[in-house]
Amino acid sequence: MPTPFYNDSGPTPYSVFPYNDTTPQTCPSEFADSPLSVRVLGLIVGPAIVLANALVIVVICRNATLRRKPTFIYMCSLAAADALTGIVVCVSFYRGADWRKSVYEYSLIMTGLQASIFSLVTIAVDRYVATTRPFRY
Repeated sequence: MPTPFYNDSGPTPYSVFPYNDTTPQTCPSEFADSPLSVRVLGLIVGPAIVLANALVIVVICRNATLRRKPTFIYMCSLAAADALTGIVVCVSFYRGADWRKSVYEYSLIMTGLQASIFSLVTIAVDRYVATTRPFRY
């Protein structure tokens, strides 16, 4: 039986649930208890994210005009970070593992998300510079 969150010995200032609660409250596993529709949606959306980002990377890498512009290089970086995150999340769904329990999957997801945020900030700064100084950019 899972360990309850509340204290059986009586109310304390640190107890999470009130003492009169007789049902043991356990930490819910959001992924394991998620409905089948959420899992199916994850299995459909994950590969779509990876394919869409791979398409963006291929288009930017094959077009010489796009490769020379910094904005598209930043977009390629964003697509690579999103593809990494999509691959890790997709693998997590296929394995059926609770991603919160795997340190490696969690760290890869966090790295991909942080790289995505950094790429978005870089694109925003790039667009700001291009807008405020169009003749120097």
